[in-house]
Amino acid sequence: MDQSIRTGFWPLPYPPIRRLLDYWVDRRTDRRCPEKCDIDPIDVPDLLPDLILYDAPEDGGTFRYRLAGARATRLLGREVRGLTQRDIHAASRDPAVLKEVARGEREYAWIARTFTGSFRLTRLAVPDREHVQIARLTLPLSDAGGRANHLVTIMIETSGPLPAGLSHFGIDLVAMAPIALPGGLLAAGAMADAPVP
Repeated sequence: MDQSIRTGFWPLPYPPIRRLLDYWVDRRTDRRCPEKCDIDPIDVPDLLPDLILYDAPEDGGTFRYRLAGARATRLLGREVRGLTQRDIHAASRDPAVLKEVARGEREYAWIARTFTGSFRLTRLAVPDREHVQIARLTLPLSDAGGRANHLVTIMIETSGPLPAGLSHFGIDLVAMAPIALPGGLLAAGAMADAPVP
């Protein structure tokens, strides 16, 4: 069954995000995805400030930040190395925030399990600033046994006019085509649930 969808965000419209996807594909060679050791910071120095690396847990665990570049750390509002999403939002009692954390964990688990990418345009609450619009791409990284035990994300602040169409979707990394996210991975926020005008 063809799961491909139409979106104004494909091909991906942001050069740093396209560059990471192209680099990931190049480093993959003939495998499902590259290994973490295949990603060499020397190859992508301009992307490093925007990159986040997660350790993917065994089934049922939580994803932990391994590292975050300087701009990604600034957008997240704190040093996140070694923390989980739940750690970062531990003080929050806001049901919408807690629901979004759980949705994010399900999305990352789906990426690691299915060797699928994910693109999302969303708003992020940044300390001492209004919410900012960000675009992010998350891709799996495998170990030698073929299990996706890491994820790499690029997160950039965006501005200006946006393409029309669905603003969050999966990416079939074999066919290189956008696909629908499973229903449980759709965000609760209005911007994430509705197509961008």
